[in-house]
Amino acid sequence: MMLFFAALETVEKPSEKKYVRSIYDRYAQHVKGIIVSKYSELNDEADDLVQLVFVDVIKYRKHFLSASDNKIKYLLLLITNHKCLDALRKRQYEKSFIDSQSEQKFGGTKKIDDQSLLKKIEDDEIIEKIKGIINSFSDKTRDVLMLKYFGEMKYREIAEITGLSETNVGTIIQRGTEKIRIILREEGYIYE
Repeated sequence: MMLFFAALETVEKPSEKKYVRSIYDRYAQHVKGIIVSKYSELNDEADDLVQLVFVDVIKYRKHFLSASDNKIKYLLLLITNHKCLDALRKRQYEKSFIDSQSEQKFGGTKKIDDQSLLKKIEDDEIIEKIKGIINSFSDKTRDVLMLKYFGEMKYREIAEITGLSETNVGTIIQRGTEKIRIILREEGYIYE
């Protein structure tokens, strides 16, 4: 808990400091709930991740200052997902590093599955490409698609956050997904 409060002390404007603190007070338990429910393997790191999320809130506070409750929830969800994915990547990297070190130290030979490695690299490239495509869309389409595909939210949840109807959310997802598919096909990422 100390990290957030230390970072909060760097905020010079008292009004901004008070507002960021109010966001923390209102949403810290909600953020922890997201971490615990969606990323159960990170339960032991949940409190630290909450701190990191709210340090980013301080860092990007300009985006929060005039935001509605729904926009704040959306931004917190995105930051939380990014922090959790970063923690999982770091954990996987550390595990791979430890495994390779122990193999070298004890003379073990672990056969590297080149096909799995290539598949993972290809998947990561496609995901980054999709993120780039989504970021090129209008704000409304981008927000809806990010909540659907990277926030793994249901239409109803997206509608609540964005203020759109569920029907409109469905239409945006359908059209956006089709645009993504067309671009990926044109650029040779998928073949149909």
